[in-house]
Amino acid sequence: MSLTAALSIARSGLTVSSRSAEMTSQNVANALTEGYGLRELALSSRMTGGVQVTGVTRFADRALIGDRRIADAVAAADGSVAAFLSKIEKAIGTAGAGSLGGMVSGLETALIDAASQPQSDARLSAVVSAGQSLTGHIRGITDQIQGVRQDAETGIASAVDEINTALKQLEDLNARIAVDGSQGRDVGALLDQRQQTVDRIAAHVPLREIDRGNGQIALMTKDGAMLLDGKAAVLGFQKAGVIVPGMSVESGALSGLTLNGQALPLSGPGGAGGGDLAARFAIRDRLAPDAQAALDTFGADLRARFAGTGLFTGEAAAEPWRLRDGLDSAAPGAGGDASRLNGMLSAMAVLSGAATEVLSGVSAKRVAAESAAAFSTARAETLRVAELQGGVDTDTEMQKLLLIEQAYAANAKVIQTVDAMMQALLRI
Repeated sequence: MSLTAALSIARSGLTVSSRSAEMTSQNVANALTEGYGLRELALSSRMTGGVQVTGVTRFADRALIGDRRIADAVAAADGSVAAFLSKIEKAIGTAGAGSLGGMVSGLETALIDAASQPQSDARLSAVVSAGQSLTGHIRGITDQIQGVRQDAETGIASAVDEINTALKQLEDLNARIAVDGSQGRDVGALLDQRQQTVDRIAAHVPLREIDRGNGQIALMTKDGAMLLDGKAAVLGFQKAGVIVPGMSVESGALSGLTLNGQALPLSGPGGAGGGDLAARFAIRDRLAPDAQAALDTFGADLRARFAGTGLFTGEAAAEPWRLRDGLDSAAPGAGGDASRLNGMLSAMAVLSGAATEVLSGVSAKRVAAESAAAFSTARAETLRVAELQGGVDTDTEMQKLLLIEQAYAANAKVIQTVDAMMQALLRI
């Protein structure tokens, strides 16, 4: 072997060692970066001797990533439902004077006090005040429910915008990866970016990724709606400005979801169900209206039981004595007549149970939702840990770096030896 050939071989070794050290350092630096795939240099021997870099291989467990994405979407959906039910339960109140049950008990206590001393204007006023507090609390719960529906509406609009933006970015990334890959360029960074972009969509809709070859991918929901196949699909949604009780998709007051202009179901084949986006629709269109319906039933029962008393219609607010004497009385009557007040107490008989039923219905759903959220979150986290474990192993990379340093030193030693030999020949 000539000295020139030995020098060329050693230089190729130095070049590869330098590139390998750079790649290893990049792997270690991105060990915890979401969407980063482990890189390794693809090497081959040269015809003239030595080694050369022929490309960069990116490793990613696509099956595991796919399972993790679906798990993330389910966990996000379960978390949204649990958070909604927890908020409504808190609005109703679980215990104490500020809860729905506490307000009913406060009204009952005020009626007992008033019936024991019907001549007391202060005690009659306390009944009016307790009734107003109860109706105010019911209105507050209604406002909370409609506020959550409005939040869900806003969340749907934001998610649709984010999905559409991400799909367009994926269309562009697919094209760039195909072009750069065909020209032999390293597309690892583009693949990382594409994986991160798909993950953004998967946070809202459970996805399946399909390999189309030549570095291209297609995306569809787990139920079969195609979101990306060459061209990006477009989701459509019209956000309502204000949501009030009674508004629904069926009445035309609220918008559903469309895909390229066609209605996109949120469950069943060809749908976009199972993720946070579908959960927000469920909150807006089913869970919140169900909670409102239960509250409306309680309110209707309350009004029916106190019909003609003026307690919840405003007539007794300015003249509390009408609770004792009746709405048709021209003036305050005998102060010792507690018959009407006792009648109201009889009407209170089942209201405490009805208030408890409103709360228990929401609480039972909340407990079930939180249990489902805990399970799905744990599953998603387990898959995420498995994905990280299958990615960059920093211990392995550091061991590899030691070998690279040894190879670099060996090639450098060869170059030093060749240099010394050339210098000796020149001195002859």
